[in-house]
Amino acid sequence: SQKNFEDARVVASQLISATPDDAQAHFLLAWAYDGLGDRKSARNELENTLRVAPDHFAARLAMAYVMLVGGETDNAEKQLALLVERAPTHPGVLRLKAALAGAGGRDSEALALLQQVYETYPGAQSLASLVQQKRRMAAPEDAIALQERWLVENPEDIKTAISLAADYSRNNQSDKAVLSLKQVLTKDQNNIVALNELAWNLRDQDPEAALRYATKAVELAPEVAEIQDTYAMILLKVGRVEEARRSLDRGLKIKPEHPSLRYHSAMIDVAAGNHSAAMATLRSLLNDTNTNFPEREEAVKLLEQLAQPDAHGASH
Repeated sequence: SQKNFEDARVVASQLISATPDDAQAHFLLAWAYDGLGDRKSARNELENTLRVAPDHFAARLAMAYVMLVGGETDNAEKQLALLVERAPTHPGVLRLKAALAGAGGRDSEALALLQQVYETYPGAQSLASLVQQKRRMAAPEDAIALQERWLVENPEDIKTAISLAADYSRNNQSDKAVLSLKQVLTKDQNNIVALNELAWNLRDQDPEAALRYATKAVELAPEVAEIQDTYAMILLKVGRVEEARRSLDRGLKIKPEHPSLRYHSAMIDVAAGNHSAAMATLRSLLNDTNTNFPEREEAVKLLEQLAQPDAHGASH
């Protein structure tokens, strides 16, 4: 629960060595593996849990989601049928049913189910699921209104406040996003997500303030690629190109295939006058038509600009 997944893995493994048929130990080990990003081992331990205790509700629910994420829709449906027999109105079962409906393109059905969960079991988790479905159905105003109402009654819910700020940003309401994120920082001054998002939202209107927030975020979480990326882009904004390159390289070392980071790397190369490197990066990035990222259109325009015969002599 504290996200010390490696310690949890060690302890759960020790417990299984002592009591090999302890279903809950296998389930906890699956949870630990999932937290460590080892999906194969997590699934194996879920299977062990269900082998020992076929009626282990949480393990079967988790297995259904593993199957759904892995594209095994038919197998996930079979797991759902078993879960429905035991607890047809359980919120987790209804959320799974909604997820399967969404995966099958039945968005209206998914929305109705998630609305039912939220109304019957109001809480942050059911709210988040409903908001995500509204986003999926291109209803950003509804998603925003829903979260605004929730936060009036639950002002200490930091996670929802950050989610709302992200919706404000996507809906071109940057001022509201900034206000929401600043309110989060009054409750949790070291919240790295809020610091990073606030820096990004302020990068154009107040780059110096953005730099202060980004600097604090990168000091708190230097191992997060997206935070190194934000820091790099703001350093670039204030003209500190060499520092921007070093920060972005740290981000790329963590996530070398991240498309936005690769595009931003090309932007830094352009600012440094290294147009050939920028063009090589952009061509490699854009040749993969399956790689989608928010700035793809801008990346295309930048490559076209660099490909102009006079681009190498132009001022950028």
